[in-house]
Amino acid sequence: MYKQLILEGVSCRQKEIYELMKQNHIQPKRKRKWMRTTDSNHDSPVSPNLIQQKFQTDHPNQVWLGDITYLWSREGFLYLAAVLDLHTRRIIGWSMQTHMQTSLISNALQMALQNNFSKVNYLSRFHPDLWQPGKEDNPLLHQFLVFHSDRGSQYASQAYRAMLKENRILSSMSRKGNCYDNAPMESFFHTLKTEATDRLQKPTIAELKACVFHYIESFYNRQRLHSSLGYLSPVACEEKFYSSQKMNHQKLVFSGMV
Repeated sequence: MYKQLILEGVSCRQKEIYELMKQNHIQPKRKRKWMRTTDSNHDSPVSPNLIQQKFQTDHPNQVWLGDITYLWSREGFLYLAAVLDLHTRRIIGWSMQTHMQTSLISNALQMALQNNFSKVNYLSRFHPDLWQPGKEDNPLLHQFLVFHSDRGSQYASQAYRAMLKENRILSSMSRKGNCYDNAPMESFFHTLKTEATDRLQKPTIAELKACVFHYIESFYNRQRLHSSLGYLSPVACEEKFYSSQKMNHQKLVFSGMV
């Protein structure tokens, strides 16, 4: 709240904002009771954990995180699958359906690929089969886009793994029952619910879909400030990165190195 007011040019002190919020009974929204959406009891292949809770990256489209959450409505549950770029914290793909079949997550991944087709940075001449499980220090690993998720049956399915392989994306999975291995994704879902969907009073599925769309595309990606991004929004962080890359390239051109 304080950082947002400063960015908007409002002269204030952090303690002053705290006291005003307290006087007006403004406080964080509490989240609903948790419900399990991950079914890791299956016989499908499980990928190794390639990121090991290392949530710092050098550039966008280096690591994508994926997960599924549920949203309550008076007509039943609505399931949301999202893809988050770890570097910018931007939601680059998402899908909402009333079931948790593989199409839910494949649609979210397809959106992420379409939105970032020209930006994805990996060496296409290498194929994921060249990377050997158990050799996380392989330098080729850093030339691939990594998709990290839990061990849910949807992410481990043959169809989804084939989709990753077709797009030269390495699959990475959290340890069983360890939500901290995908903490930024869990944090986004918590934020979405506390700031948006949990504020709705007995919504319909259509109302939930409209709420999620507005929150992700209008507010979260473009306006919400993140302390981990130096109090920038995900879109601002991404634009800052590519602007910096463009300036560096121009400097090399002018110096005759390109």
